[in-house]
Amino acid sequence: MKKRAGIILFIVVTGWFLRPVSLVFLQLPYSTIVNDHEGRLLSARIADDHQWRFPIIKEVPFKFEQSLLAYEDKRFYDHPGVDPVSLARAIRQNVMAGKIVSGASTLTMQLARLAADHHDRTFWNKIKEINFALRLETWQKKKDILKWYSSLAPFGGNVVGLEAACWRYYKKSPDQLSWSEAATMAVLPNAPSMIHVNRNRAQLLQKRNILLDKLLQNGILDTIGHEAALEEPLPSKIYSLPNYASHYLDFIKNHQQGSVKSGTIHSALQKGVGDVMDRLYTEWRDNEIFNAGVLILNTRTGDVLAYHGNIPSTSEEKSVDMIQAQRSSGSILKPFLYAHMINEGMISPKGLVLDIPTYISGFNPSNYNKSFSGALHADEALKRSLNVPAVRMLQDYGVDKLLYRLRDQGITTLSNGPDHYGLSLILGGGEVTLWDLAHAYQRMGSVLLENGKNETLSKAAIFQTFEALKDVSRPDEEGNWQRIQSRFPIAWKTGTSYGHRDAWAVGVTPEYTIATWVGNADGEGRDGIIGTAAAGRLLFAITGILDQEGYWFDPPYAEMGYLNICKESGHLAGPNCKNILAYYLPLQSENSPSCPYHTQHYVNANGTYRVDPSCTLTEEASLRTYFELPPAVTQYYHRAHPEFHSLPPVDPSCYNAASNLDMEFIYPLHNDIVFLPKDLNSEQQGVVIKLAHRQNNAKVYWYLGKEYLGKTEYFHELTLIRQEGVQTITAVDHLGNSVVRTFQISNRIHP
Repeated sequence: MKKRAGIILFIVVTGWFLRPVSLVFLQLPYSTIVNDHEGRLLSARIADDHQWRFPIIKEVPFKFEQSLLAYEDKRFYDHPGVDPVSLARAIRQNVMAGKIVSGASTLTMQLARLAADHHDRTFWNKIKEINFALRLETWQKKKDILKWYSSLAPFGGNVVGLEAACWRYYKKSPDQLSWSEAATMAVLPNAPSMIHVNRNRAQLLQKRNILLDKLLQNGILDTIGHEAALEEPLPSKIYSLPNYASHYLDFIKNHQQGSVKSGTIHSALQKGVGDVMDRLYTEWRDNEIFNAGVLILNTRTGDVLAYHGNIPSTSEEKSVDMIQAQRSSGSILKPFLYAHMINEGMISPKGLVLDIPTYISGFNPSNYNKSFSGALHADEALKRSLNVPAVRMLQDYGVDKLLYRLRDQGITTLSNGPDHYGLSLILGGGEVTLWDLAHAYQRMGSVLLENGKNETLSKAAIFQTFEALKDVSRPDEEGNWQRIQSRFPIAWKTGTSYGHRDAWAVGVTPEYTIATWVGNADGEGRDGIIGTAAAGRLLFAITGILDQEGYWFDPPYAEMGYLNICKESGHLAGPNCKNILAYYLPLQSENSPSCPYHTQHYVNANGTYRVDPSCTLTEEASLRTYFELPPAVTQYYHRAHPEFHSLPPVDPSCYNAASNLDMEFIYPLHNDIVFLPKDLNSEQQGVVIKLAHRQNNAKVYWYLGKEYLGKTEYFHELTLIRQEGVQTITAVDHLGNSVVRTFQISNRIHP
């Protein structure tokens, strides 16, 4: 019975003694660090307990391992957690001294002391350390124990672990240590409070040199290496941790789990971009422009290659990450509207879009140079970033539908309904972030590289959009055309918010997506905050440091084909088109409207007048085809296209007024409500009635009901001051043509 009880007791004690040890010491708070794409440290943040404690290292470097084992635990790989030889020697020394003078601690026992946070060298604590060490070695690998000790050992002050110590004392990673540096690191944890790089340096140097001598005796160092190591000085200062990507570290700290952030940033590119920003900042600050942001992505994968949330050398609002800040978008969203309308066959890249004075429910958009082109090709309107065509296109497409598409593209900040933004959405009425913009553009590029998927945009629509944006000539906000040199093809778009508060530029190549923002974090506008002049210049300065070949996206041949279009209008050729071109377009363009601008008219024998065939001899009239634009378009289109020939005037003696309308109202719209606020003197303002006539020398007579208001020539505008209510205006030209417009006046301020 006693024998059985003894066996049971032995099993119970052994089972308790060798049960798996809890690794609670691995749950300590760690510093948050971010590495570049090659694993090199970019930035770090101190742990929550204010210790520089880096996460557990993946592997203990050879030089440090050899130095540490030679100094602390030469039989580490042979003992079970406790070194019997060292323990016997320590017991003998302690008995002779009558107190604890030697602990015979192995590295595993020292790890136990660190895990339990033991400071007192008592007999009971030693028993607990032995227990912990034996149990730990039973269940864990030697290599893991060595990594844990190296990562949790104290190195003086608030520096914990080998990796943090190497950066603080040598400004390098552990794998870059010399033998002298590795030896110094190995002796520091033995008495970190007594031996420090800034105090007791003679004692530290002595311990390091004794260890180097031991490495020589063990054959780990040769004579030459030993002598060179002895000559190396001790570290003389404590360095700050690298801080090359502070905003990126803060961002991913809030969006990723864990302490180690395996980043994709390229250190050389990150530094180069920072240098470019600092160089341009010397000019911007003279104009009181203090902030900028740059984000560079790999177009194929979306990986972040460079992330600067602000100008490195700025002192104003430096902590604000402008890549994540919500700012007014300006014109930077126009390419998405263009791409979706092409994708749905609503426009063709070469089809005409109208650029004329436009009034929509009190909204009166204008172009940067306050002028109008009348009509121009859709791709040209996008290249020139004209506001009026974009607003008219959005009206056709629908604000609600574009909002849905933009959110689907990854623009997360447009959270309000369509009524909140209205048509101003395409001109900066919504707020976006540089992060969302860069990724939205990058996703389009990745689709063309067959590395991404877009549920709403075809490759052909994206390719045509990038083709329109590839030209590197752009007008600035004052209408001056600039030629910006680029070493390789790039599709790029700029934007400037109202009041010159935000300047944007995004460029896409098959390798890089570059997004820039320039402005002031506090929202103060400055004249120099212009898309092309500020953000565009920054973008192209960055392209100068990029290593890229000059290739372009391959056309998506399967989604494109040759379609017949009218030379003059760019629309699909209709029955009246004579000059037809075969143009390579997205197949969706087959669904776009055919040309509405080629019409047929009867003219007299020499073509100088339009006539009505009912009042002239057949042989004196012929049917001819003309490129005909609406009257409101013609007067602006002719200025930009001197070669354009308007329709010949009608023959006053032989025409049908009902079939020859040469004039149309521009403003107000039919049944529109016009809100008329009072001026600073509380006087009621009037509404300006605008009309376009195809003939430059036409005379127009104006009537309000039956009341005659006056006559206009050349420029047909009339200011009407009336009280609230429904108004009916009639305009009659010198040939008897008439047009009527009904609208309502309200003296209230537009809501």
